[in-house]
Amino acid sequence: MKIVEKRWYACLLLIVAVCMQAQDREKKIEALLSALTVEEKVSLCSGGFSCFKGIPRLNIPDVGWCDGPRGPNGRAGATAFPSGILFGATWNPEIVERAGNVMGEELRAMKRSILLGPACNILRDPLCGRFFEYYTEDPYLNSALTVAQVKGIQSQGVAACLKHYACNNRENNRNYYMSVIDDRTMHEIYLPAFKEAVKDADVQTVMTSANGMNYEFVSDSRKMQTDILKNRWGFQGFIMTDWLQTRSTEKAAFAGLDVSMPGGDACGFGTALLNAVKARRVSMDVIDDKVRRILRVYDYIGILDREDRSAGATISTPEHHRTALEIAEQGIVLLKNEKNALPMNAQKLKNVLVIGPNADKRFCLGGMGGSSWMESTYEVTVLQGIKRLLGENKVSYISSDELGDFRPLSAEMSPDGAGFTAQYFVRDSKHPILTRTEQAVDFMWEMKSPDASIQADKFREARFEMKFVPPVDGKYTFRFTAGGGIAYVYNNEWAGAPVTIAHPGKGEGTVSASLDLKKGVMLRLCLIYKKDKGDAAVRVEWQSPQTELAARQWKQIERAARKADAVVFVGGIDHSLDTEGRDRLSLTFPQLQETLINRLAKLNKHTHVVLINGSPLEIGGWLPNVVSLTEAWYPGMEGGTAVANILFGKTNPSGRMPFTWPKKLEDAPSYKFGYQDNDNVLYTEGLKVGYRYFDTAQVEPEFTFGYGLSYTTFDYRNLHLRKTGATIVSGSVEVHNTGSRDGSELVQVYVKPLRPSVERPQHELKWFKKVFVPAGKSVRVEFELDKGAFSYYDVRLGNWRVDAGEYEIELCRDSRNVIKSSRMVLDSESN
Repeated sequence: MKIVEKRWYACLLLIVAVCMQAQDREKKIEALLSALTVEEKVSLCSGGFSCFKGIPRLNIPDVGWCDGPRGPNGRAGATAFPSGILFGATWNPEIVERAGNVMGEELRAMKRSILLGPACNILRDPLCGRFFEYYTEDPYLNSALTVAQVKGIQSQGVAACLKHYACNNRENNRNYYMSVIDDRTMHEIYLPAFKEAVKDADVQTVMTSANGMNYEFVSDSRKMQTDILKNRWGFQGFIMTDWLQTRSTEKAAFAGLDVSMPGGDACGFGTALLNAVKARRVSMDVIDDKVRRILRVYDYIGILDREDRSAGATISTPEHHRTALEIAEQGIVLLKNEKNALPMNAQKLKNVLVIGPNADKRFCLGGMGGSSWMESTYEVTVLQGIKRLLGENKVSYISSDELGDFRPLSAEMSPDGAGFTAQYFVRDSKHPILTRTEQAVDFMWEMKSPDASIQADKFREARFEMKFVPPVDGKYTFRFTAGGGIAYVYNNEWAGAPVTIAHPGKGEGTVSASLDLKKGVMLRLCLIYKKDKGDAAVRVEWQSPQTELAARQWKQIERAARKADAVVFVGGIDHSLDTEGRDRLSLTFPQLQETLINRLAKLNKHTHVVLINGSPLEIGGWLPNVVSLTEAWYPGMEGGTAVANILFGKTNPSGRMPFTWPKKLEDAPSYKFGYQDNDNVLYTEGLKVGYRYFDTAQVEPEFTFGYGLSYTTFDYRNLHLRKTGATIVSGSVEVHNTGSRDGSELVQVYVKPLRPSVERPQHELKWFKKVFVPAGKSVRVEFELDKGAFSYYDVRLGNWRVDAGEYEIELCRDSRNVIKSSRMVLDSESN
């Protein structure tokens, strides 16, 4: 038998084996389905706060879950990976899949089976509170990374949960607002990652977004759940709500929702659904389809066969930490490097000044950023990373806290570090159900409650009291932020006229109050938070007065900056702004930081800036004055090591921009063309998302999509294209490293329709690959563009279509930098 025939026969046997396995699986599920009572079937659809329900009578255990997108946070100590936006900046599905593999293993080790991630919404609105949590503005890159992370997680025999389906691009009023979007934009921009995760990665579960689409909650939408997700794409798993329950009973049941979370008898899929079934308003066929899907997932994760998949799984190992370090190094983006100021020479430097509010700050702590928080056993800050690389004696550090920027009001400002006395109340009770001490008031409870002992739907009020001792005379400013409720602030009392009120429902979610205080004269600060609709959150910050203490610190900084061989400023923002549950108000860069950067740059011509943040900022006020800018995002537990390795040349940077960074908010298409109020978000910019707008309209951004610098240089040679089908183009190119350092280059291929029959963007990313090329060597890269690379969604057909005609294939360094291009003529085709 010829080799080709043998391979064909082997493939046929494999297909037969897979089909037989699937048939056996379905037989097992049908047998279980027939053994369940009506009550048991409905109970599976009503979820549970800390688990998905099992069936005790049949020895089917409850199924544990935990967040989140950058690692399981079911308990402290798991590997804390970088945030999603850094994953996007790696442009490397292979390393993202490896990270997913670690997440899946650590989930197994926790004896949990469903991970609520990845989060794959498009980066549309630069003010979105969860901008940091998502990958990219581009649907092709988004799809590749989503598929990779799902495959990695599920390779461990656990289930991933894709979220938030769909068009969840704002946090304010997220449980109620409506995203209004046309079909073409939805299919071309916002749905591809969900589609590919179903078709290519067999994702097991999907979470609906809390918001609605086109005036219907997604969990009530038959179009989104049954017509598209289940029927058109062939999704076989189950659909769950976000943690705010189903909005209806019968409508959601017929629409295709399978599980209401966090469930319970009182939810719409509890007693209400059981009554609807018994009254024959909802048929058993509808219920059986839901239960069949739930049991498929239970079988996938092994619990129907009572498998203990935690065996051999480990948490937070050195190997896992190395993966976290590698992904951080690959996602950090070098954005400016004037006169090759980086990398710095560690051997020649004798004194490096490290300064800035994020230089020695931890970001991997419980609750930070919302449900994607991670609390690691350790976290290397940038200051620590630089000290470890250079040695303690070469690094000086000066805190900038006393210069006057806002920071959380913490226990250290109270007598004996006592902190806040906190009391928590539930409905219909005059007395607190829980009293304890809090080190700070900086909470994002989301749709949950302040403590596991308090039911989320019964939580009504929290009271915080702290005795604040001013360190100096002067005017102190306190800032209060509330979400999903109202915060009343009082001075030395619990009643009377409030000092200020934070009321997000009236557009006053963040408010300030200034008080003249005397050194050592205690202030009794009292705050009452009353729960209302939405995500529960409350935060208290303070700003010290501009005093002699601040003046002395300025002088100390200036002396140190003049003396230093180089200055590394580490700034940006933190999870008080980049967070689930609320959106930012502007792109404004913190004024004190801008002032400090400019003063440092004037004093020392070797001033380097490292940003830690998860969303764009207006940086034009200082960017021209510094020699380098490194974007580190939220880089995870090994972030400081990764930053130091890049600054001093141990690692050659290879991260690239996963979105188009606007110079100012008014340039962002979601604000230039879109519209929003409290209850509606209109996607009237259509396809003009990110570079699809900036490149088409020739608007100059701060940084282009796909942009990033390296310590070496690359040249592209011998681009060859050939048509291998009516709508398929194959190509190859040689990538030559012309520099003296090994490095990785990102090959980007865009497609430009020359005479489209409908409005289309200037060009669109349709293929990419990050390739490692040793210094002085070449690597040949081969690629294929299938019909999907040339398609658009035809709303008349309700399907994808390729127009006949001429297309330009562009080989790019970033979306604005076309290196080589060639034209091809294709035939027409529709799916």
